[in-house]
Amino acid sequence: MSSDRTNRIFVCALLALLGASCGKAPPDPIIDGQHLSVWIMNYRPDILTIPNLAADAQDTNAPGFQQNRQFYQNSLRARNAIRKAGTNAIPLLLDFMQRHDGPMRHSAKVLTLKKTAYDHNLAAEEAFGALGPIAKPAIPELRRIATTAIFPIKDHAARALASIEQPQPTQ
Repeated sequence: MSSDRTNRIFVCALLALLGASCGKAPPDPIIDGQHLSVWIMNYRPDILTIPNLAADAQDTNAPGFQQNRQFYQNSLRARNAIRKAGTNAIPLLLDFMQRHDGPMRHSAKVLTLKKTAYDHNLAAEEAFGALGPIAKPAIPELRRIATTAIFPIKDHAARALASIEQPQPTQ
């Protein structure tokens, strides 16, 4: 094996380990001044279920209230941006849903505090929930992922399907 070829293989392996992609990435439109991917990663639907963080909350002096209120407002803005993107969000969400890290790549990302494939899978699941029935064009691909992908990706896809087909009431 030639030295040049060995170097190319090494560089490709290193780029793969660091998470570089050789494929074409889906569009990441800018919504309200930020890339959609940022909004997706900042969306936390669980915090939107805490009623005392809403705008009409009374006990604003409670410990941690201001920090939690900020999380609440950021998540609310993220949900609105995802909904504003509508079906334009689907290619990016499907890309997030199908990401997979091998054990070495996952460990490298954890050690360097980078988002893992699991983080992206979960974010896509939650963002599909924010879109609800608007994301119906993604159903065939999500069904394929839910039946052919590895665990935990198939579980995230199945929950995303459920949130599209039977959306939960939102605030």
